[in-house]
Amino acid sequence: MVYREDFFLRNSIFVHDVVLRAWISDYAPHYIRKADWLSYSRGLVRRNHNVEPVPPYSRPYKPPRRSLRWDQQLIWNLRKDQLPQCPAEPEIAHLMEFVYASTGEDFGVLRTLEPYKNPVLERQRKASIISPRCTFSMWLYLMWHCPIQTCGLFYHVGTDGDYASPSMLMNKQGFLHVQVALVSGRTYAFQSYVALPLRQWCQIHLTFDSHLSLHSDEENSPYFSLSICRFPDSVLLDDTVGYFSLTGSQFVSGINGFLGPTAYHRNKITFTEKVVFILPGGRYLNMKRIGRALYYIYLRNILSPNGLARIKGSIILLLQAGCLGYDPALYLASVLFQTGFGIKMDPSKALMLKLVAAQRDERLSVMSLGHKHHMGGDGYPVDYDLSYAYYANIAFQSTEDRLQPNRDQSYVENIRLIDEEVLKLQTKEDDDLFMWLRHQAKQGVVSAQQSVSRMLYWGQQGISSNPEAAARFYEKGAVQQKDPVLMYDYGVVLLRGHGVKQDIPKALEYLQKAADM
Repeated sequence: MVYREDFFLRNSIFVHDVVLRAWISDYAPHYIRKADWLSYSRGLVRRNHNVEPVPPYSRPYKPPRRSLRWDQQLIWNLRKDQLPQCPAEPEIAHLMEFVYASTGEDFGVLRTLEPYKNPVLERQRKASIISPRCTFSMWLYLMWHCPIQTCGLFYHVGTDGDYASPSMLMNKQGFLHVQVALVSGRTYAFQSYVALPLRQWCQIHLTFDSHLSLHSDEENSPYFSLSICRFPDSVLLDDTVGYFSLTGSQFVSGINGFLGPTAYHRNKITFTEKVVFILPGGRYLNMKRIGRALYYIYLRNILSPNGLARIKGSIILLLQAGCLGYDPALYLASVLFQTGFGIKMDPSKALMLKLVAAQRDERLSVMSLGHKHHMGGDGYPVDYDLSYAYYANIAFQSTEDRLQPNRDQSYVENIRLIDEEVLKLQTKEDDDLFMWLRHQAKQGVVSAQQSVSRMLYWGQQGISSNPEAAARFYEKGAVQQKDPVLMYDYGVVLLRGHGVKQDIPKALEYLQKAADM
């Protein structure tokens, strides 16, 4: 602990804290053990002094009592000033280095932390498990407060599937609910004093230092809120156990907004400070029908003769459509700004538009962000956990979309280009094949009714999905022809309410008739 490592002293240990104690004791009575009487607690005079430990390679060499052979001395002189180096290990865990668009569903980013390889850092980490001294810092942009009882923001899940320290949720009013696990095995929680702001970037600092302090700092505002909580027992925080979940997961739905850079200072306390991280935002107007109309006006202008020359002048229609809530317009605008097709290239604006569209569950934007973070294209950082969060979202949405066909959706069919018979079955609304099938269906031909209703409902064989028209053919075949297949399909349509008003009793009646035939 005192001297530097040399040829004879091979293991100079690292000391984190040193306390020097001295005391004077009286003579021990005959009926008390001498070892007990001479303890520090029974001293007549007691003093203790904290000694600042010296790092191993800043200590002096121990005065030698033995000498080396000339060859050993030569080798030692060549190596004595070479300091051993270990691989660099970051003491700051960047849980999120980019912006994540959270849709408020059960999707989020999962992170795990590994123990330090350096024995000094790992020993320090283990010692702080029952007395953590660390800081969690994150940026947050909320679109809406939580629509249910609680929404996930940032929480630690242990190996037993239960919440560990720390867990930070948000309630309906926008207040933060912070929960920790204590060394005694109990859990302890408190609520922030103020609610988080909407549509404004704010920075949240969660600091552990024998107590817990919660800072909420609004961007471009001189004010911040501070909540301090002291616990009845020591906090238990082992960051290598379980995983950290950001926003949604299988346990709780996520926030509706954007989660910015999030860092975990594993063994250091940092204070709230301004950092340059600004993402421009705008008002959200729920006028999708007007936005959709503007979007198609833009497409009509661009697809007209010499329309590509008017891309730059018509981009304002696309942005207005996006602001009015029609999210495909935002994705198309982001692609134009990313590629510079017809307008000046602006990757920052492209990123902003794509994040806004993805946060609203726009399918192509979610899939694009997942791909960008998976492959690392266009300056996006490679982050497989973040990519998985987007991919999981789009996989779930695609499954739901397949069960709810609409006019804007195309059914994906696997067709071999060398299969001429199948290629001949591809048609469109004004094609001879479809017009002939529709004529036969109106005449009561059951096979034609089955084909036309299927094509119209799912949007197959080149036909646009039209659930209303499909429901009419289902009804005609079920009521007039009494066909069991059409009766079953009509019952399913009534049960789901696709193309017709939902009628569960009537749906069960037709399903029962189809089963009896």
